[in-house]
Amino acid sequence: MKDSRLLVNSDLLICFLTGNPPEQASKVKELFSDSSASKRTLVIIPTAVAFAVQRLESDYRLEVRPVAESMLALLSAGRNLEVRQEDLVIPALEIHRDQGIPIDLAFLAAAAQAENTALASCDSLARNIEGVRNIDLG
Repeated sequence: MKDSRLLVNSDLLICFLTGNPPEQASKVKELFSDSSASKRTLVIIPTAVAFAVQRLESDYRLEVRPVAESMLALLSAGRNLEVRQEDLVIPALEIHRDQGIPIDLAFLAAAAQAENTALASCDSLARNIEGVRNIDLG
């Protein structure tokens, strides 16, 4: 019996986007394409997205904009994906792409914007996030 819902780990997102390692990438691509054909739902949680983005940029040394754009394209590709807290994840990726701030701050900025709340931080990078009021504790 096939599971109809699968939680997707960050390593699958990384493998899908990089194609590495090749022997696993073909299986991962098959899983994503099979989900559409078989009505299997792949569930993606915000921490998997954030960790995948962080690893692609640090370990793989990829640039912010292409990583964010690739992740946005993957998450909106029309497959049978369930992106948990999509109303937070998509704006966070857009902020990350457009402002180049670290993905963790981008998630906080997206939450602050959505809730019309100030962001309290000691991080100097938080001072200049567009569209976010900041309480600087640094």
